[in-house]
Amino acid sequence: MPSTYKHAALGLILVVYVDDFKLSGPAENLKKGWALLRNNLVIDQETPHGQYLGCRHESGTAKMPDGGTAISVSYNMVSFWDF
Repeated sequence: MPSTYKHAALGLILVVYVDDFKLSGPAENLKKGWALLRNNLVIDQETPHGQYLGCRHESGTAKMPDGGTAISVSYNMVSFWDF
């Protein structure tokens, strides 16, 4: 059974693992993508980055040499080392 789906017209990628959904793509199309999913599924409201597959996703930014700002996501797995 596939767990990764693409909506070519909206440029969205959906990853499904049990009851975790991860939707990515152009920011202006994310609301449309969630609405399409809710046409046939009863799902919670989307949330910002958080825990996914046991890994903490953390948003960040960095100033680039040209003055621009880069947006990043770090995958924090420190909790795997806690005994």
